Amino acid sequence: KMLRNISLVAKREYLKTIKRRSFWIATLAFPVFMIVIMLISNYSAHSAEQKLKDQASNASAILIIDDAGVINPQLISPPLQVAADYQAAAEEVRQGSADAAICFPSDFLQNYHYQMTIQDTGLLGNGYEAVADNLIKQSVLLATGKPELIKLFNATYTSDVTSYKDGEVTDSGFSALIVPGVAVIIYFLLVNFSASYLLSSVSEEKENRMIEVVLSAIKPRDLIWGKITGQLGVVLTQLTTLVVFALLGLVYLNSQGQVDLSVLNITPLQIVSTIFYTICGFLIMANIMVGVGAAMPSYKDAQSFSSIFIILSIFPVYLATAIIAEPSGTIATIFTYFPFTSALILLFRNALGEISGLEMIISSTILIVYVVISFILAFKMFEFGSLEYASKVSFQGFLKETLHLRTKKQAPV
Repeated sequence: KMLRNISLVAKREYLKTIKRRSFWIATLAFPVFMIVIMLISNYSAHSAEQKLKDQASNASAILIIDDAGVINPQLISPPLQVAADYQAAAEEVRQGSADAAICFPSDFLQNYHYQMTIQDTGLLGNGYEAVADNLIKQSVLLATGKPELIKLFNATYTSDVTSYKDGEVTDSGFSALIVPGVAVIIYFLLVNFSASYLLSSVSEEKENRMIEVVLSAIKPRDLIWGKITGQLGVVLTQLTTLVVFALLGLVYLNSQGQVDLSVLNITPLQIVSTIFYTICGFLIMANIMVGVGAAMPSYKDAQSFSSIFIILSIFPVYLATAIIAEPSGTIATIFTYFPFTSALILLFRNALGEISGLEMIISSTILIVYVVISFILAFKMFEFGSLEYASKVSFQGFLKETLHLRTKKQAPV
């Protein structure tokens, strides 16, 4: 009899669980998400690799200065060209008449170190290092009677790279990642932590029934505005603090010679737009957190459900390679206009200086629209679910009630 009872209970629990739509959504969501991530990561890596290959193959002139005598002349064919003087070749690159100049100095066989001057085509734009490495290894394979070249094949080469854009020296290395890196880190800290505070505030007040007392003294719209404005003040305080610490860190690294701040070209427009994108991103997430907090019966339930939106907001991290490779490419453009990823993608592209004036106007307008829509939905959800303690708000019920109220308001008296 005991086994029969256990079997009946187990069967009931099993069937009750697997018949739920939420069970299958939760079960399949993670593998589907991981498959999407893998596909995008593979596409990003392929795009970056293809860009490096295309850069070298589409180059009009790559000047080779072989003072060490290690490069086989048979390998020099267009776009590769022999040059006699590295300084003159570097000047051609600066003026834009050549794409790159690669110099193997006379002491190359001792330190395996060469020099390079290139046109700056972005963070993943230095495909010429692969050209230099292949030239060395192909020359070793073709070498006869030169045993001193054999050890070059498995050696590790290093290089000094100078890059130019519009005739000015730029930094295509670590320093070029400072602005987007700092901007993205600040965005994560502000949006995710501050929005989480708002979620806990709404959920806990609802859970301990304080919301009834508050709503008896203040209108729901005023309450939401007050909470979001207060958290916006917190965001600005955090933003100021983090920027000060970031600047102090950069000044210290610059004094140690690890970062060259002189090559950073940050315009006032970039600073203003960065603040704008960060605030818009926060407002969208804050509105979502208010809606989620009002829709769920407890803070624990709200926290679990809100993780979906947090994952969506950090999804652009998985697109970083594709965005760096092609800041104005298809993937970057598509996710620029997706509500949950828009602010972070725009923040990153703006830090790279890859947003045109027209696109900045369009994207800013769309972000404002997203903020307004998310606030309206959050307000309606708060009105509908703030006093619902027994269970989570039904989306169908919320939609039906919202449309019903709108119909009543529009009906003639």
